[in-house]
Amino acid sequence: MPSCSLLGLLAFSAPYLPWVLLGFSLLLGHDVQADMLGIVVGHLYYFLEDVLPAVSVVRGWRWVRRPLRTPYLLHWLFGTHRLLDRQGGVGR
Repeated sequence: MPSCSLLGLLAFSAPYLPWVLLGFSLLLGHDVQADMLGIVVGHLYYFLEDVLPAVSVVRGWRWVRRPLRTPYLLHWLFGTHRLLDRQGGVGR
């Protein structure tokens, strides 16, 4: 795993960075709501993007589309809609 260093004093693995920043916010007396919200949203994103599709394949669940697919409007705006059309449509 990648290693991080904060201020050259504390070495830790990269996945622990949000928790280390939360700890520093607590030590400095800052509001920790934004740090906690970031941790919760990060965990939710990881679950919906990586864990849930893998579990659904193992258990044989059928998904019509991914829970966090990019809206077609954004693909159209950035010119990637042709790539989606060649791959068989939106949601795959």
